[in-house]
Amino acid sequence: MRNTYLVLALIVLAVGILHVVWGPGSPLVADFAPGLATEVAGILVTLVFVQRILDRRQATDRARASRGGIRRAATPLGDLALLWAGIIRAVLPQSPARPPRTYHALFNSEWASWVDRSDLTRVRYAWSGETWLESAARLIRLSRHRISEIIEVYSVHLDVALVEALDELRDDPYLARIEAMGEEVRSARNEELFELRPEEYSLQRTGPERARMMRILQRALDLYNESGLGEGRIEALPEDFW
Repeated sequence: MRNTYLVLALIVLAVGILHVVWGPGSPLVADFAPGLATEVAGILVTLVFVQRILDRRQATDRARASRGGIRRAATPLGDLALLWAGIIRAVLPQSPARPPRTYHALFNSEWASWVDRSDLTRVRYAWSGETWLESAARLIRLSRHRISEIIEVYSVHLDVALVEALDELRDDPYLARIEAMGEEVRSARNEELFELRPEEYSLQRTGPERARMMRILQRALDLYNESGLGEGRIEALPEDFW
């Protein structure tokens, strides 16, 4: 479109110069040059005006789509943040004297490292017998699926940094590992004489991978919060968390 503007502007300029230089000595130029310049200038103004309307409409549509994508991101990001916060709380031997009040403070504290030596084969829900590992796998699978849908539908409308963070979170190997372990436990529980061995599902020596996952998750949370387009900030832990 810029090339079109440039061509039209050059035509107007050329016709103007032609009229000034040859107009007085050429009745043909004197008669047709002003009208031609006026017509081309009118086309140029109309194109600029219409393009501005289209640009404004596109910006509005993009903002609406971006808002929709960010609102959808609130569920998987909030679920993943609360999942890991819940695991940390469950494995701590006792509540901290001065507990962190935000996800950022919790994930960046020494308390987060307790996940690395946790026993996720313990039962989380007594009524179903579901372990923490199975529960985590179920929620991770659902969250990754939702993130994939957001990227597929809204990636062209969302901030590039947020899309990159969501993409990294979806493909994070640590989350994939937890999901695979949980699915393995879920399948094995249906077998006769099944004996769950915690040592087979140990997270020892996975500290760097866990820390990296939490950094990605926190970056995605920060970008979500900074957008100001979600239903609410995902920042503070629930008031009754501790």
